Amino acid sequence: ATDVEGADVEDGQAEITIVDDDEAPNMAPWVTDGSSASLGWIDHNDAAVQEWSVDDLLNTYADGDEWLEIGDDDNELAGIALVGAVDAGVGMWRYARYEGDAWQAIDDLPHLLDDGHALLLDRGASLQFTPAHDGATTGTARLTFRAWDGTDGRQSGDFNVNVSTHGDPTAYSDDLGEFAFEVGEPPRLSIDDATVDEGAGTVTITFRISNEHHNGVTLNYATGDGSAVDGEDYTGVSGSLEFAAGETEKTVTIAILDDTDVEGDESFFIDATDVEGADVEDGQAEITI
Repeated sequence: ATDVEGADVEDGQAEITIVDDDEAPNMAPWVTDGSSASLGWIDHNDAAVQEWSVDDLLNTYADGDEWLEIGDDDNELAGIALVGAVDAGVGMWRYARYEGDAWQAIDDLPHLLDDGHALLLDRGASLQFTPAHDGATTGTARLTFRAWDGTDGRQSGDFNVNVSTHGDPTAYSDDLGEFAFEVGEPPRLSIDDATVDEGAGTVTITFRISNEHHNGVTLNYATGDGSAVDGEDYTGVSGSLEFAAGETEKTVTIAILDDTDVEGDESFFIDATDVEGADVEDGQAEITI
């Protein structure tokens, strides 16, 4: 107020605040670019059905690991939009929309999954993989997805959803993520043969698992005479070995006894028994002195 006459001015100015009632645009969820996470491994002789809840998958990878991270900066992740499924001939992918729902084969959907025909699965949904269990086929089955924040009003189980427009301000991540499940050869145990000079003092024998895809292998071992004799040419050993999941090598050291006799080459053996968690490819090694 200005030019006030007839009164003193106590407060001659008022501030008018305009409240912005516009909502901030949605920020799309995100996935680390081109990332793939392993859901595990099974050998092709195993018929065990594998199952994961979408909620568990989101909780696992929201914290991130070295392969995959999923997140959303302004909304809670609602689930995933599946845009690709490959079984590689090693089994079948299925999904259930909620607990108690009948399992449905992804291959039975009326259209192949892609960005124009996505399948939405929220945290209450589950994924399942059933191995072919044919004892021969190996390969990697894969699911490709975009993270989904649920702001589009869609429901879990909705199919033929077009997510070809993605990133801010949509409900779908700009980048793709992948879940992979491998069906492979079963792990196999072998023991390396060895040759050692009589004066070497010891010989180290290596037990090998053919690949790292196993859930642990245990075995017992013991030496046995050939032309070399325990107590005269070597000191016999026996014991057990335990391979942790992913371990592929263990060693056993055996003492070699020197003498002054003039003699030809001699040999003895070490055998693996009671092997659990792996097939036996070569369960005996020959050690030549």
